[in-house]
Amino acid sequence: MLQELNKRDFSKVVSLFTGDKVNLEPQGVAYGYNPGWIYVDNYDSPRSALIWVKGMEGFYFAGDAKNSFFNNQVEAFLAEVVLPKAKSMNYKWIEMSGMNPAWEVSLAKIFSGRKGYAESKQFVYKHQRLQDFKVNYQLKSNYRVKAIDQKLLAGDISNYDHLESIILNWWESFEDFLKHGIGFCVMHNTKIICTCLTSFRKKGQMALDIHTLKEYRQQGCATVAASLFLEYCQANNLEPYWDCMETNYASRALAVKLGYQKQFEYMLFEFLV
Repeated sequence: MLQELNKRDFSKVVSLFTGDKVNLEPQGVAYGYNPGWIYVDNYDSPRSALIWVKGMEGFYFAGDAKNSFFNNQVEAFLAEVVLPKAKSMNYKWIEMSGMNPAWEVSLAKIFSGRKGYAESKQFVYKHQRLQDFKVNYQLKSNYRVKAIDQKLLAGDISNYDHLESIILNWWESFEDFLKHGIGFCVMHNTKIICTCLTSFRKKGQMALDIHTLKEYRQQGCATVAASLFLEYCQANNLEPYWDCMETNYASRALAVKLGYQKQFEYMLFEFLV
């Protein structure tokens, strides 16, 4: 059976993050910023790892994709540990990705017979000319832009629960978010209508999550909030990271509009719980 690492030992899997397609999301867990769990074939010297990323509600496979001991343990581990836990958390799907092309071959072989099995693509973007980025935006006169900080959280927010759910989707607590992340929002009176905040991070790199209320979309709010996020990264020597589904055309268009360039693609595998 695979072994679960204690959080203080998460760094044992960092050496497995090699190659050109290294996702930030599992690194956020391994480096201790974001919540998640890590399972390995050998506690003291892992060759392969299964990393549960809470914010993504999914798994990333890292290390040796041809590790027969690990691969032979995965299905039983899913049945005995992962699926019961997923059902208790009311998950409908299990999603997973491999952190190198060899994993994509292995995962397709292991899980293709599962009920509801499907494959899709994810695109990762990075900003190549951040030093030249300039904030240039306009908002409606009755909209305001604010930093998501302690002052805002203590203020009058009519849809506070909405903001809380977004932050706690990615972070263990408000305290962790305020310590390790940043964010900006667009407000209409006391209502938060758009947020752009740190979803994952490691030292020197930060991913963002953008959410705009449906009735306020197509008004430039996401562009404004994301621009301020990029300005913060620029001023603090952070590399911005953007990950979205191939079919999320709006997200892809916004990334390009803001100056991001696609760095790589990777496969997402899923099946029913």
